[in-house]
Amino acid sequence: MQWCLKVRVVGLWVIPDREKEDNPQSTEMVLQDVKGDRIHATIGRYVMRLFKGKISELGLCIMKNFVVGPNTFKFRTTKHMMRLTFTNRTMVEEINDLLFGINIFNIRPYKHLIDQVNVDENELFDIVGEIVGHGEIQPHKQNDKNSVFMNVELQDHELNNIEATFWGDFVEQMTPYLDGSNAAPVVVVMQFIREHKFQVELDTILDKNALFKVAVKSHNVEQHVETYTILKICDDEELTKQFRPSFSDDDFPDPDFNSKKVAAETHEITDSNPDNDLNTPTNTPAKRSLWEIESLGIEVEDDPNA
Repeated sequence: MQWCLKVRVVGLWVIPDREKEDNPQSTEMVLQDVKGDRIHATIGRYVMRLFKGKISELGLCIMKNFVVGPNTFKFRTTKHMMRLTFTNRTMVEEINDLLFGINIFNIRPYKHLIDQVNVDENELFDIVGEIVGHGEIQPHKQNDKNSVFMNVELQDHELNNIEATFWGDFVEQMTPYLDGSNAAPVVVVMQFIREHKFQVELDTILDKNALFKVAVKSHNVEQHVETYTILKICDDEELTKQFRPSFSDDDFPDPDFNSKKVAAETHEITDSNPDNDLNTPTNTPAKRSLWEIESLGIEVEDDPNA
């Protein structure tokens, strides 16, 4: 397409080939114009050599002659529905313009994350905060690849706190600043992260009442499989009191598992939740503790830094 863009490269990274480390798959970029609008761009493996040394992160460039197509990436670095692909006809020239802004961050307010405002787990964004707490470095193995991760607690200028997870090289980069020898605050800026809880912290719900929303599939019923995928957890005290079943000692006597006697009376188990409660957004209280997780035990996604 005959577009001519004047843009700043606000993000640039290389996608490696796990089988051919010396021959990366592509170079990925996020480009931003003078109005702050962003679009993703890709330089494929077979044309990367044509642009080597011509594009640098934070550089300001004139670009033209590229292919425009739909943005089909699972994790989106921009809200733009299209993305650019460089070809052997694409022309790039790095320039200087002191009047062109250099605001490169897409900062997401903590309040939006805490209150679940416009949540999209596939959208990448930036955050900044002071590290006010951190956990131990923990090993993780996925697909025969060993890595490490560390959970940290971040705080913004309004004293709002959120949790984040550092992976792999990022853990090694941050460890020297968190060993207690540095008395100054440790402030981090993270680009292109996504909202996702890697693993539910079971310690936070032990010895507590909680409501679970689970996905019951056909094999759970037909094959009596008692392992379920948890979709949501709510530990709100008001809700747990409202929907907690009331049992008496006579309802469920202690079972005698060694007895061969068959109970003469069967009991029907009914749903303790009214049909119109906890099922629609309008009936769900606004401020609840909800964690979106994959499963309880313990299935996790690929290491995002792998």
